[in-house]
Amino acid sequence: MDRDKKRRAALAVISGTVLVSVLTGCANSGGTTSVNKGTIGFITLNQTQEIFISQTKAAQQWADKNSYKLLVGDPNNDPLTQANIIDGWIDSKQVDALLIGPVDEKALLPSLDKANTAKIPTIVSSGLDKPQNDHQGVLVVDWNLFGRNAGEALAGCINERFGGTAKIVILDGPELPGDIVTGRINGELQKIKELSPKSTVVAQQNGQGKRLPSLDIMAALLLANPDITAVTGTNDDSMIGVANAFKAAGKDPSKMCIVGLDATEEGLALVKSGEFYATVDLQPIQQILDGLKLLNDMKAGSVAADARRIVVDTKIVKATS
Repeated sequence: MDRDKKRRAALAVISGTVLVSVLTGCANSGGTTSVNKGTIGFITLNQTQEIFISQTKAAQQWADKNSYKLLVGDPNNDPLTQANIIDGWIDSKQVDALLIGPVDEKALLPSLDKANTAKIPTIVSSGLDKPQNDHQGVLVVDWNLFGRNAGEALAGCINERFGGTAKIVILDGPELPGDIVTGRINGELQKIKELSPKSTVVAQQNGQGKRLPSLDIMAALLLANPDITAVTGTNDDSMIGVANAFKAAGKDPSKMCIVGLDATEEGLALVKSGEFYATVDLQPIQQILDGLKLLNDMKAGSVAADARRIVVDTKIVKATS
């Protein structure tokens, strides 16, 4: 490993540790004091998007209630940083269990092997179809199906509000390995073509999965194509930016077709208000709670392989749902 990579690895582990010292410092503020069952290393793609922030809060609440400490890492969408944080936790014996949302599951294979060698119970949230060893459990997400749900909802809105014909924008991104983003976008395009064949995708751009970049991109697109009426993409965050861009252009989002993904708290509120036609529920909080319960069971004793594989359900959520 060259000097830059070594420095990056050290900084990655330090940043993960600093974050956790803040979170675990108030772990017992709820008043529950009991024997510590161990430390769970918890790491998702980032700690900036609402879905991951909400998952971390849910994990912390579960850990407090169930007498665990939670060590949280933030790789900021970088697979090398994520691997370095996990390796640092294992090498320094900081964790007794791991729950990982991989940035790139292939890049994590050496770290997952290291966890297995150390006999550390590990849950991998998406990326793997089945457990790779006796110390591993998986949460299985079909990202293409997730996207097909969004495409189906968008096509339904177009057929309902615009007679089956609309100019569509797809805001993809961030650029990540694997199919966590590309799978959902491909699924969206597949369903739009199938269910709204007269509609046209006039633009597909990288909104980075964030509201401000998505707002800026959408504002520019509306200047060039003011008759755009339908948008979907990566997540609820980016679609919040889209809704704000429509409002800035003097258009009522509730008259458009905007479909989010993730069913975050904000996304669900916008479905209820009508600004989103729909969002797609990935059950992000239930995913984490199911994973943590499985992790607890694995720490307590042997769990059969089929019980260490949990398939995550997705569903369209509309105001009438």
